[in-house]
Amino acid sequence: MSSRTLTKVNNKKNTQLYSCKINGCDRKFTSIGYTKYHQAAHNGQKNLKCEFEGCDRKFAWPTHLKYHLLTHTGSRLFKCPVCNNSFYTSQRLKVHKRSHTGEKPFQCTEDGCEKGFTTAGNLKNHMRVHTGDKPFVCTVKDCSKRFAERSSLKKHSLVHSGLKPFTCKVCNKSFSQSGSRSVHMKRRHSESILDKEENVITISNSILESSVHDESRSTGLEDNSFNSKSSNWFSESNANVVVLMQPEDLTALQFVKQEIVYDANLFT
Repeated sequence: MSSRTLTKVNNKKNTQLYSCKINGCDRKFTSIGYTKYHQAAHNGQKNLKCEFEGCDRKFAWPTHLKYHLLTHTGSRLFKCPVCNNSFYTSQRLKVHKRSHTGEKPFQCTEDGCEKGFTTAGNLKNHMRVHTGDKPFVCTVKDCSKRFAERSSLKKHSLVHSGLKPFTCKVCNKSFSQSGSRSVHMKRRHSESILDKEENVITISNSILESSVHDESRSTGLEDNSFNSKSSNWFSESNANVVVLMQPEDLTALQFVKQEIVYDANLFT
């Protein structure tokens, strides 16, 4: 370890401290061992590996590895007195309590920005909005996208992997991002519309007799799917009105959407 990056200093109590000098850092430690762990974090080194089978997580600090091991043992000893959520460490419980109190002790110091955060890490991520720093780079060939947060890079990686773990419960369409699924749900299956029986779609008799009959051949739907007596898609009193009794009905009707007279931009 270079003397330029590690300096011994003495405090008023005559205790020997070790000061980090990497990139202008002036953190001080009483142990040379902890100073080395700290400097490894500067360099992105994570030399401490979890030994649990199937887990390849690595950490720079022994305490971080210790807390991680608790996730394998399931020991959640610290319980919130407000909502009964439990946590692996007292520090995580302390941070969680701020969600109840509204406390945000970490404030952005940029002029004109008054945002506050519950953790120093969240503040650090936020500061990249001001600096434009995007340290997390996609390593896939021919893709050089950069991100301010590690979690954003992780989400982006799903695009390359082809994985689509987020599925729409109405029509079973899959998405790589939970946000994309949320947008889809709002645009295609708005709960405010589906939950209200008065939101109906009106269809002309000509569609029932011709277009719907023809389209049913290509969609695999039986002709009697549109019969007012055999399907809950239609009001008993008026065969020209389709009532969305089930969310799945919306999907089945989309193939005639251009010929349906509808309200509330249901299919936009």
